[in-house]
Amino acid sequence: MIVRLAYILDVPLKEIGELLVLEGVQSKETIDKISQYFKREFRSEYTLYMGNAELKPYRVKIDGEKKRVYMRFRFEEHEKLSSLAFALDMDVAPATGLLIKTIISSKEILFPFLSHHIRKDLDDQRLKQLRLLCRYVDSNTPGEYVTLPMLLTYILKQCFEQGKTLKQKIRDFIDD
Repeated sequence: MIVRLAYILDVPLKEIGELLVLEGVQSKETIDKISQYFKREFRSEYTLYMGNAELKPYRVKIDGEKKRVYMRFRFEEHEKLSSLAFALDMDVAPATGLLIKTIISSKEILFPFLSHHIRKDLDDQRLKQLRLLCRYVDSNTPGEYVTLPMLLTYILKQCFEQGKTLKQKIRDFIDD
């Protein structure tokens, strides 16, 4: 899935992995999902998650082909990952894998995250065209409010289904 995301967004694997991990460790939804595996307490922003020492340590199971993704983090980010790994009673690498697996398996977390990062990478002209398209769709669908993140989410779903890069799909979407 990371390879597919890297292809669609035309971004190196390393960068996709780092973005997903950083989003995961800061996302309350992601931490809430993996908190069921905590053997020890974990503090995230204003929330303290209590662990259960009786649990068996969670082991990340990945179906399909496995590839190593080399990532680098700043000291503060690595410390956060280390405390998460400690709470999960595993090394940092499997904890990182669990974060990525959790984000990728949850479209409610993945698509808004991707649309936010895509918006930053679009040039001003394409962003302007997409906003105009949003207004047009919004004005022609009574009772529905269409936003730019909703439109980007739709385009992302199309990219996954058709195997095109995001730049190709946006170009096709705007030109049609």
